[in-house]
Amino acid sequence: MANILILRSASSGDPDVKTGVAEIELENGHAVALGEVSTSRETRNAFKVAAPTADDNKIGLVYNADLPVLKDAQGNIYKGISSDPRSITFPAGTIFNIYMPSKYDEIAMTEIKGTAENAKYVIYKAGETTPTYSADGTDGVLVFEITGKKYVSVGSDRVPTVELMFVGVPKVQA
Repeated sequence: MANILILRSASSGDPDVKTGVAEIELENGHAVALGEVSTSRETRNAFKVAAPTADDNKIGLVYNADLPVLKDAQGNIYKGISSDPRSITFPAGTIFNIYMPSKYDEIAMTEIKGTAENAKYVIYKAGETTPTYSADGTDGVLVFEITGKKYVSVGSDRVPTVELMFVGVPKVQA
């Protein structure tokens, strides 16, 4: 299932939301680094994005309230057949919104790699778009502190969430 990203208490001004397009499939909650602005007709004014590196300082999270997309064996795309947000993915070349986290923003998400035991942080590592549990947060390009665990209702399901607070982007060591 795809990740669900929930903005609990987050800045939401113009500088905090960008538009992007990627050459890979992404999900809500995936980290992306903003690159140059596209000039092609289909994606004009959207930032070209990719997995963040240790040198990137403009990193955000894919956050788009879109309709789930289903693709059949012939490549036909259907929207709106399912209302489950865990089915939302953004195929390569799809335009989506990017949430740029600010210090102390509070979010929640449902899908995190690794082991939660002894983890105090959720980080995004250089070269990866998916979040990972971390004991100390030192090897992340984006770092969120774990503040608790809750649930969110999706249809008749109770889906566990990890509650997080953005604590920053570690400084690159010279």
